[in-house]
Amino acid sequence: MTSLADAITTASTKLAPPPKTLVRPSVKYKEGVPDLIVTGPAGTKLARNQSEYVDAVRESCGVDIPEGYQLQLVEAWHNESAWTRDSVHQELAVTKPTWRYKFKVVPVSFYDSENILSLQKYVKQRRASQKPSLSATSTKFAEIVNLADLQIGKRDERGGTEEFLARFFDSMDRVIKRMRVSKPQLIILAELGDGCENFQNVSTQAQTNDRNLVAQLDLHAMCLTYAATELAKLAPKLIVVGVPSNHMEVRENGKAVGGPDNDYGLLALSQLKRSFELNPKAFGHVEFAWPGEYEASVVLDVMGTNVMFTHGHYTRGAGAADGVPKWLEHQFAAEEKWHAARVVFTGHYHHLRIQQIIGGRWWLQAPALDNGSAWLKRVNGQGSSDAGILVVRIDAEGWSRQEVL
Repeated sequence: MTSLADAITTASTKLAPPPKTLVRPSVKYKEGVPDLIVTGPAGTKLARNQSEYVDAVRESCGVDIPEGYQLQLVEAWHNESAWTRDSVHQELAVTKPTWRYKFKVVPVSFYDSENILSLQKYVKQRRASQKPSLSATSTKFAEIVNLADLQIGKRDERGGTEEFLARFFDSMDRVIKRMRVSKPQLIILAELGDGCENFQNVSTQAQTNDRNLVAQLDLHAMCLTYAATELAKLAPKLIVVGVPSNHMEVRENGKAVGGPDNDYGLLALSQLKRSFELNPKAFGHVEFAWPGEYEASVVLDVMGTNVMFTHGHYTRGAGAADGVPKWLEHQFAAEEKWHAARVVFTGHYHHLRIQQIIGGRWWLQAPALDNGSAWLKRVNGQGSSDAGILVVRIDAEGWSRQEVL
């Protein structure tokens, strides 16, 4: 599997004239770890290979790369004739063609992982960070980050897996920036379902997907891991919530087998929980929540407001979103714990919708982060709604400051 850096960026090569002054190797540090490295002249061009990068840095700068970090090539300079100091006369002299390199030192990316064991290694290598104190501000509030309908592996109007990953990381960057400014006491990362496209929902998926099921599940686990590890740095407490969904159901011949807990998304959540338990120093403040064996929804007390999370797929049809308020009304009547909910988050319907429903409750339908839906356009003319991650502030008064990032 190619690295994320190779997938969405390429290092630039500059044909540079001989420098007028001697350029010495340099290493800049950040929190005691090498951050930016410029090598001295190297005789040959390096392959896009970590081992060659590491060897060149060690030879030129005498620096070893710490475990858990890797080198990301930023720029490469090629001089047809390079200027160096003559060792005897200490004068500038022209020598053979050379290459010099600038590297950024970055944490080993989960994107290079190929299975859950390497994800666990990635988690174990995360360092504990300085988090805001619970008493940092007088007003207690939470930020809810809704990952809805990633549908990894699906190729549609907005592209395939590579385009999805670029969109995911761009949206997560924006979410992280919001958290750094708002400094919440609690972050809830809500995985609202349909993390993968799967192959057992409709027959067309066999020819429209660009990843097999194992690769889809692996990427979903990695995206969830990335989001959780980054958000864990930004609040005194993080709760990761997951719910079962239709695309993540275990199916045979297109039909679900077992109960709602027979779900690939809940499997990813339980594996992430197990991984975080391997590193309590960095993730001891992270909790997990998902529904019981026979349930599809979960309600949490979030800073004094009861909030319900569910995928929403038990209403059917292309226009089924209009049926969600009635379905929720039945849920509130059926279970006392659902009745307590004052705010409800759903996925499944791929568009932003905010509506007041029975009893003064609020229903917030999260947009999808997937590659769009030409099928929906053919069915009802709606097409691909704006993609993004819905972030909402919650406190004892309810919800506010919604934003799609």
